[in-house]
Amino acid sequence: MGDLVFGTGHWLDVMSGKELLRATIGPSMRVKDRAGKFLQGERLAMEVAKSLLRLPLGEQPRDFQEFVGVLGRRLQSPAS
Repeated sequence: MGDLVFGTGHWLDVMSGKELLRATIGPSMRVKDRAGKFLQGERLAMEVAKSLLRLPLGEQPRDFQEFVGVLGRRLQSPAS
């Protein structure tokens, strides 16, 4: 079985937005809360996403721009 490739196959259609966000915002990102503890899981993903969404789209990392595009297309497409 090969690696997943963005834009190839239908794997993207069956992943939830949360799964895509976690894949985009990986464990390599280290963010601390105000108390100095490292954030993990859902809270990490939400804080990173909020921070990135404050930036103009052109200043966001390319993989996050692609994530935003995927979500936009999903929101625009009719429900199946």
